[in-house]
Amino acid sequence: MHTVTYSKSATRALRRIQRNRAVQIVGAIKELATHETPALHPNVKQMKGDYKGFYRLRVGNYRAIFALDPDSNAAPDQKLLLISVSAIGTRQGIY
Repeated sequence: MHTVTYSKSATRALRRIQRNRAVQIVGAIKELATHETPALHPNVKQMKGDYKGFYRLRVGNYRAIFALDPDSNAAPDQKLLLISVSAIGTRQGIY
């Protein structure tokens, strides 16, 4: 299972969202962490422009913006990733 970290702004955004929707978003991110290659998940797209190098996960009307990096704490023989969630918000507010 890949490791997930949340930025301060992503954590703050989760606290502002309705509790049931926030639980749904966190669940989707946890499910993404169990996927062998998170970039190939059906609800994930690679971003362009200012967000080049980032990915977005679609959860209903909300989006989670994240980066994929090699996990430095993982054993060398494992190919685990660090999923760094940098922002969470509605489609209108996140881009």
